[in-house]
Amino acid sequence: MNQTSHTATHLPDRALVQIAGPDAETFLQNLVTCDVAGLEPGQLSLGALLTPQGKILFEFLIARDPFGNKDGFVADLAADQTSDFVKRLTFYKLRAAVTVTVLDMHVGVALTDTLGAGSYAMTDPRHASLGQRVWGNATAFGPKTDTYDIARVAAGVPELGKDFAPQSAFPHDVLMDQYGTGAVDFSKGCYVGQEVVSRMHHRGTARSRFVQVTGAEDLPQLGTEILAGDRAVGQMGGHVGQHGLALVRLDRVAKALRENTVVTAGGAAITLALPDFVKFGWPEEAA
Repeated sequence: MNQTSHTATHLPDRALVQIAGPDAETFLQNLVTCDVAGLEPGQLSLGALLTPQGKILFEFLIARDPFGNKDGFVADLAADQTSDFVKRLTFYKLRAAVTVTVLDMHVGVALTDTLGAGSYAMTDPRHASLGQRVWGNATAFGPKTDTYDIARVAAGVPELGKDFAPQSAFPHDVLMDQYGTGAVDFSKGCYVGQEVVSRMHHRGTARSRFVQVTGAEDLPQLGTEILAGDRAVGQMGGHVGQHGLALVRLDRVAKALRENTVVTAGGAAITLALPDFVKFGWPEEAA
């Protein structure tokens, strides 16, 4: 690998956890939202580990282990969650023949092309504009920049830690049912929180969703209340400059749009829009 020609941006706020052993596939299949059993080598999937109440506890990208462990999987998640993630998986594994290990490897993203030998690049399943996810040693990456978050926000893809906190949102809230990549598999058997998520899906009761936000000036911080007139309709996620994401009540925002009510965050007017990949629209009738 040419260590002087970097095509991937380092994401130091991400880490890799290996779940290995002869029972790893069955263990994960009965635990997380995505279909790990159906993963092909080199295929990346979005997934989550939920609370029993169906809220997202951990969100990750996961693939079959590309580092030579034929029975293993590797999860790419927020670095500040790795310790808790390992503890939670260890709690659930009981007598299963599974080991859970934080890998001494790094995570990056290549939005235009990929690295050669010495790193592993897989297509990000959430949106075409997010390019390739790259796993490798530290020399595989150039310095951290804002390019990934700019692309992610522009695509309308929320991320745990940057746009919402653990145990604060359902998979439907953060669009995990919209990517068309099996981030939440509604046909496989039970997993933690499955009953709540399945009921929400089949009854069509998801009323809060992440949408894109644009402001004339830099947007306010995560958690800032969003108002339509004087009525609360949601709260800000993260942002990069004048562009960001927000979790809003679709029905309330739809009513504001129909009535030409000004929507604000932190006292400044904002514009809300649906990401291009979602299959839902603004409700025609609102409370």
